[in-house]
Amino acid sequence: LLDREYSYYDYKYQDDVKLTPIPGSRLSYEFYNPHGRSDEKLYIIHSSFGERVLQFLQANYKHIVNRRYNPVSGRDFSYVPLVEDMEKYKPDTVVIVVNACLFKDILGLKLK
Repeated sequence: LLDREYSYYDYKYQDDVKLTPIPGSRLSYEFYNPHGRSDEKLYIIHSSFGERVLQFLQANYKHIVNRRYNPVSGRDFSYVPLVEDMEKYKPDTVVIVVNACLFKDILGLKLK
């Protein structure tokens, strides 16, 4: 698995999509696509399972907040800034894409 690369869909307007890194998070970005069909703001938090989904979402939404994390089962997930991000970005839609073995960790989050 370590020698595999992701294959990506080549979006017709890829050069028009703007990526802005989210400070303090190495793999998280805000996407802005002027050609997106939906004006709703999408928030997606995902592990590697979300990589293949994200490439199609960015073609359909004008604004996406993309939170990528690399979880380890059993690790404390309190570092995932869900509450802070909801207050800051005020998304219309939230998508969580994770491996099934991480459900117990995600569902165990203690939100304030």
